[in-house]
Order: sequence, then C-alpha cells, then structure tokens
Amino acid sequence: MPRSRARSHPQKTNAPKTSSNGDSDVVRLQKELAQLKIRESELLDERWRLQETLGRIAASLASSELTPLMGAWNWYVATGEVEAGEEVYRMFDLQPQAGRVPMERFVSAIHPEDAARVRIQLDRVARGETDVYEASFHTGPRDRPRTLAGRGEVYAWQEDGSPSVVLGMVQDLTGYHVTVQALTESESRLQQLFTNAADPIVITDGKGNITDVNAAACSLLGEERSALLGRSYTEFLRDERTGGGMPANARPGTPFAWEGGLHTSTRASLPVEVRISILPDGRWMAIVRDITGRKRAQRALEQYAREVQDLFDNAPCGYHSLDAGGCFVRVNRTELAWLGYEEKELLGRHISEFLSLSGKDVFARNYDSFMQSGSLRDLEMEFLRKDGSVLYALVNASAVFDGHGRFVMSRSSMFDMTELRAAQQQLRRSAEVFEHTSDGIIIADSTGHITAVNKAFVHITGYQPEDVIGKTPRMFSSGRHGRSFYQDMWDGLMRKGSWQGEVWDRTMDGKMIPLWQSISVVRDQTGKVSEYIAVFSDISSLKQTQDELVRLAYRDALTGLPNRSLFADRVKQAVEHSLRHGSQLGLMMLDLDRFKVINDTLGHPAGDELLRAIAARLQQSVRSEDTVARLGGDEFAILVVDVPDLWDLTRLAQKLVASVSRPVTVAGHLLTISTSIGVAVCPDDAVEPEALIKAADMAMYDAKEGGRNLSRFYTAGMTEKANQFFGTENGLRRALEQGDFELVYQPQFHLESGRAVGVEALIRWKREGDAAWLPSEFIQVAEETGLINGIGEWVLKEACRVLRQWQSLGLGGINMALNLSVRQLRHDGFVDKVCREFDMLPRADGFGLELEVTETALQVAPEIVKALEVFHERGIRIAVDDFGTGYSSLSSLKHLPVDTLKIDRSFVHGIPDDKDNAAITSAIIAMGHSLGMKIIAEGIEGSAERAFLMENHCDQGQGYYFARPLAADQCLAVLRS
Repeated sequence: MPRSRARSHPQKTNAPKTSSNGDSDVVRLQKELAQLKIRESELLDERWRLQETLGRIAASLASSELTPLMGAWNWYVATGEVEAGEEVYRMFDLQPQAGRVPMERFVSAIHPEDAARVRIQLDRVARGETDVYEASFHTGPRDRPRTLAGRGEVYAWQEDGSPSVVLGMVQDLTGYHVTVQALTESESRLQQLFTNAADPIVITDGKGNITDVNAAACSLLGEERSALLGRSYTEFLRDERTGGGMPANARPGTPFAWEGGLHTSTRASLPVEVRISILPDGRWMAIVRDITGRKRAQRALEQYAREVQDLFDNAPCGYHSLDAGGCFVRVNRTELAWLGYEEKELLGRHISEFLSLSGKDVFARNYDSFMQSGSLRDLEMEFLRKDGSVLYALVNASAVFDGHGRFVMSRSSMFDMTELRAAQQQLRRSAEVFEHTSDGIIIADSTGHITAVNKAFVHITGYQPEDVIGKTPRMFSSGRHGRSFYQDMWDGLMRKGSWQGEVWDRTMDGKMIPLWQSISVVRDQTGKVSEYIAVFSDISSLKQTQDELVRLAYRDALTGLPNRSLFADRVKQAVEHSLRHGSQLGLMMLDLDRFKVINDTLGHPAGDELLRAIAARLQQSVRSEDTVARLGGDEFAILVVDVPDLWDLTRLAQKLVASVSRPVTVAGHLLTISTSIGVAVCPDDAVEPEALIKAADMAMYDAKEGGRNLSRFYTAGMTEKANQFFGTENGLRRALEQGDFELVYQPQFHLESGRAVGVEALIRWKREGDAAWLPSEFIQVAEETGLINGIGEWVLKEACRVLRQWQSLGLGGINMALNLSVRQLRHDGFVDKVCREFDMLPRADGFGLELEVTETALQVAPEIVKALEVFHERGIRIAVDDFGTGYSSLSSLKHLPVDTLKIDRSFVHGIPDDKDNAAITSAIIAMGHSLGMKIIAEGIEGSAERAFLMENHCDQGQGYYFARPLAADQCLAVLRS
C-alpha cells in the first residue's frame, strides 16, 4: 500500500473581472494584489517542493559514481508521456524531440534483460505503491553498450492522491574513469550551491546532531559554523508535537514538515517553518524558513517578490522600504541589528524619528526630489541607534511607481560606514596631528631624501616645504657636530631602530638653534627600511618653560597664591624692613574650621572649589601691598606691612572672619564655613621670622580652643600654655615607657538589690613628688599627640589581667567597663587587639567586657560604627558614656549596637530637688528602656538620689554613695562583701 502523506495542492483562481459600472483604480489594484498574493502562495509552495525533490535526488546521486553526462526528465503519469532534455535522448541513442513523447519510447531502447525490471518499477510508481524510482540498465549497441543510472521521485499528485508528475534524472556511468575531474568540479558547484543557498540549511546525522550548516543557517542561528557542529539541532529548532525528532515512519525521500520555534542565545524565539528530509545515507537535511518574513513578503509587488525576499533574508547590507509618507514598511535583520531596534519598534514610524539632526536635514532635502526621479545614489546619512550612538550609513534607493506613474514606495539599501568613517576620521586626525603638532616632523625615504614636512617644521626652521623636499637633512647642518657624532647617531639608529638626542641645526636665516630630536626607522613587511621619521622641538622653548616652572614652584597650584616657601621669604624681608624702618608688621595665621567635614562629605573637588573661593575673598579683603599665602591644606597666612595702629589689625581680623563666614555655593550646595585667626605683631611679639610665625600659629590654636570663628592676638601666656602642653606630652611619653600609670576600679551596683555587678576601670598618672593626675588633666594631650593609642592598649591589657586574676581567686561574674577614645577606634589593629584580649577572659557567667564611648564618637566616620558592630557581634557590650552632654540623635542611637546608657553625673546631682535634672534623668531612663538598653547613673552621692533613681526604674549606679575608685585588692574586697 502507498504510504499515507499530507500533500499541498495549489488551487486555481480566476482573475476578477471589471464590474459593469467600472471599478475605481484603488479597488482594481486591491483585487489584482489579492490575486498576486494567491499566486505568490502557490509559487512559494511549489518552490519548497521543488527544493526538497532536487535535494533528495542530488543527495542520492552524490553517493553514486557521477559522470559529466546527465539529464533530467519529467514523467506525466496520467498520460504516460515524458518530457526530457537532449542529454537524455543522447544517452538512449534517440533523436532529440521537442515536447512530450511516450515513456515506452525510452523503455524500448533499454536492453531486453533490463527492460522488464525497469517496467516493474515504473508500474509501482504509477500505481502509487512507492514515491521513488531508482534503477541501473544498459542501452545502445551490444558491442558498445552504455551503462545508465536513473532515479525519479513523485513531485506532484492528483486530487485523489495518485501520482501526477515524477521528476527524474538519468546519468551515463560509462565514462566514470575519465570524468573524475568533472566530478570534483561538480561536487564543488554543489557545495557552493549549498553554502550560498538563500535559505538556511542544516545537515545532521541520524541522531539529529549537526554535521554541516550553510552561511544562511549560521546567520539565522547567530553562531559560527564551528560552534554549531556536533550540537543537536533540537537546541535551536523544536517541534512541540514530536520534540524535534523525526516521525517513526519517516523514510528516505519523504520530507517531513513542521512549524516550531527557533531558539538561540542571541535572539528571542522566532517562529519558523522547517522541512526535514532523510537522505539516502541516513543523514537529515533541514531547510528552515522564517514565517514572519514570508508573511511580510506578501505586501510586495509580485514582479519583485522573489528578489526582495532574497535580499531581505541574505543581503549583507541594511535594507528597508518606506511608504509615500516616509514611514517604515519593511526592515531587514541586518539594519535592525545595526540600529539596535526590534522590527515592531520601527514599522509604521517615520524615518526622521531615527535620524540625527544632520540626517533629518539630508532626508528633507532629498526625499521629495527622489519621489520624482525614482533613484538615489550614494547618499550619506546619520541614523541614531537605540542606545543613542550614531550609525553612519551610505544609502542607495529606488522607487516603485504604479501603472499611472504615482509613487508607491521606496526600496533602500544601506551600508554601515561607521568603521570607514572612523578610519577616515583617524586619518584626518593623524593628518591634523601631523600638521598642527608643535613638534617639527621630517619624513624621509629609504635613501634619506625628504618627502614631507609639517607646519611646525616651517615655523621652527623657516624653510618652506618646496625648499627641502627631495633634499637631505644635511642641508640643516650647523657645523657644530663632527663626523663621529653623526656616525654614532647612524650606528645607534640602525642597531636599535631609533635615536634621540640634542642636535644643533641652522635655520633658514642662518640662526643656530638647539633641538631635541628623535629619529625612528620604519620598515616594511620584509624588514627593509622604507622611511625615516624625525621629530624635533626647539629646546630654547623648553628652557623658557623650565624657567616658568621655577616660578610656579613658589606659587600654590590650586589658588595661585604664594606658597609656604615664597611666604617665608617675604616674611623675612618684611621683618628686616620693619626693624630697619621702625614700622609695625602684622602676621595672621588662618585655619578653616571643620574643613575636613566638607572634604569627607562632598569630596575633595568640592573642597578645592571652596579653598579657591576663600582665597579670592582673602585677597579682596587686604591691600595690594599685603601678601595672602596658602601654606597647605586649609591653612592660610596674611602678611600686613607698615601697620600704623594695632586697631587696624583688629578691624582687618574681624573683616576676614566676617568675609569667610559668608555663605558660598560649592558643588551645588550652599555652605557656611568659619575661620580661626591668630595675630602676631613684629617687633612686639617677635623679631625673628620663625618666631613670629610660631607666635601667630599659637594665637590661632588659642582661637580654635576659644570656640572658633574668632581671632586672637598672641600673648606671652600662650607660650607658657604651649610649653605646658609640650611638657605634658614629654611626661606622658616617659610614663608610657616607664610604666607610671595605674588603674583604680569603681564598683557598679544593682540599685534594687544593692549587689555589685561590675566595675569601671579608671586610669591615674603617678607623677614623682606630686599627686596622681586624673584623666581630665592629660587625656586631651594624649589624644592630640596620638599617645592615647599606647595608653589605651596598656589599660586594656591591665584591666583584663586583673579581671582574670579576680576570677582565679573565686570571684563571681563581674563586668569590666573601659573608656575608649575615638582615636583608638580609628587606629589600625585596635579592634583585633580588643577581640584577642576578650577571648582570653573567663567564660563563666557574668564575666564580660563593656566599652564606653562618648556621644561624639557616634557622630563620626562609618568605620567607627563598623568597629562597634564588630565588638557587639563578638559579645562585647557597648555603653554610651556621659549621655545627655553630647549631641547624638535618637535616630542614630536606635540603629547603633548600644547596650547601655550612662547618665552623666551633672544630671544626677541635686535630684529630686532639682526639677530640671529630675525631668531629664527620668526621660533618659524611659527612653533607654524603650530602646531595650540598660541604664547606669553616675555620680550618686546620697540616698535621695538613689531613691529617685529606683523609683524611675534605673538599673544600676555608681558613685561615692556606694564606693570611691579603689585599688584592685581593695575593690576585690568590696565586691566579695
């Protein structure tokens, strides 16, 4: 029985006639277009079937012994007639005849022993028992027989499913050995047909693994051929009904068609129609067609349908069509890829929406005339890609007119000129650089004769190009260099490929000038010297630049003000002038208050902008004979010469403070900054430049300590204060080296039960012959000098040592509280040191470590907060010391890892009689508890204070009411009691 198969049969449609009352042109064109669409559908379907049949026959014959002599024939089964080419007649030794002839005419020419077998196969095809006919047989004289091979396949069927037309080919295998070369050429042509086929074609093995693809398939799949080989075609093409595989009853020569989706990593799912055939050798051949493109092709005129479709699918250039209004009606994939748009984003929209301003102007100037002329060639236009970049394109277009000469649509091809344009621009830039660089350039050929010079060469030497081209550089010789100089130059040039050094040459007017010259050798691909390029500059200009750099060395690069070196020189000269002429000299040191905050928050560019603005204000505030300098960072200095009265300096200082504090807009922010000014006077305060600067500096620091945004004149007490500061600093250094510190411990008690629950470690400085100093007397100096880091590390280790000792003596769980400085938290490695000490503490219940920080520490850099979070995660408690005296916000307090609030003694003092303190204290307790924190009150000195705190549910307390700070052994006794 013949195999069941689905067949598509073209339907005949009569063309519509013109109505009796006469249709309009539009209606008639619509009807004709409908006919064309129907005919196009028929032609496309016929094309598919023809491609499949030819593919199967060609694949079958590819495995046989091909010869150059080959012919094709069509067998019309119903009539039993054959239509064959001349080659078929010659192979059967028959006279060629035009038109159709009976099949029997060819069969009768076959040797009798073969004819019966051939007739049986033909009869089976005619009866529909098989779709394929294949046989070998002999024809011609007995003494010179021909060996022929024939193959046929049903190409068309009648309405009842019986065969209608069989397409076949006949080959002469007799001359195989003499036609091998022809076979090779034929295989090459077939491979070219496969490679360059308009439709994507995929060849797989019997398991569906890709063995070959053509260029169109690579383009469609978006990958190189090498990346596709060996992969299953179902990665890209999948039929939901079969999973992408062949049906069970598929056999060679019978195509299997389905619609599915194309999936690649570079594009979204694309609907496609796939027709797969099993070749005689078991391989599969899949022809893929984009259904979307086929549907759009129906809008084109019938006479251009095939050509436009091929161009649309395979053209390496961009392609689009516009209607009479200039709107997109078609765009090919290449152009879409170039522009970065999906097709739906372009169709129906005017082309000017996707053109730059220049492109719109070109379109507007040319489109109307193009609609008249119908042709446009080599027009450069600028398109805008979706990402905003420009696509430079070369556009060629032709118009489509209807039968009345009216413009219907345009068809345009475009080529991406972006790389070419960039290359041209690079060449132009190179030419511009060559012409406009400040260095002179000479290009010479391999013989040393000059071929080109630039404008800088003309400017430096005075020679015009026509004066030197064709000559050698020897014409510029100054005579100052001997033969050995040039010999060394050429030896180095040939050995290294380049040379540079100082050369004296002579200009057009005979002047000798020093040049710094670099010469390079250019070689071709064979390594042979092709050119020499010499680049030189006039060293005299360089020396002038060096002089300018020396001058700039005495100016601040940011503000243009004199720098520290120049200012020191002017102070020296001004002091000498003041002493010589008996005049007064004022020196002011200015430092901007909290400038670091602006740098940290807005960035250094904003800080630089602010410094320039302040520098301008300072210059505007003083006389022209005075000097404003920037010494570095946010530090400025002003030298005021010939001061008639000290009140003049006072008024100037007040003027400067007011000027600096005026709001200034920086980086889009309105900022207000203040300054602290120190003033010293010569000869009253100092007669040496260094001493005068130091006096003004001390006065400035006194102004900062006095509250900032003010000025202070130097006094002798400032020197004494400075000496005290340095004395304290030196004493702290010795104390740290010699171990002159000690810790005392003040117990902390649970207010309700009176039970000791912790201690606070407090440092004391033991000074020889003097009472021990409290932290308030030396901690500030330690922080300003950085000694706090070493002192804090000692406190940490000593306190943890005592806590471990107490535990070894049988003391129950006690919490040890230590005070921390912001500088310690910022110090590298401090967090690790605390964690290491904490890890060595006993792990018994109640033993722990609590770090106390002031409210100010909660307002600083994020790294401080991060350090506190690390401590909290390790189980180290965090307490806010002296709470209420700082400026922490409830918002920051809520988000920080704070466990304990310590109420400052200033709020505890006098309660409950002091109503303000009582209200503040109760509010702190309530707020802290609402945030889940423990509350400790400091400075409890009486029972009334304790009672009030207990009534308001304060957790713990410390103070003289319970115990003073004690030595370690005394504190241990109290804790045990």
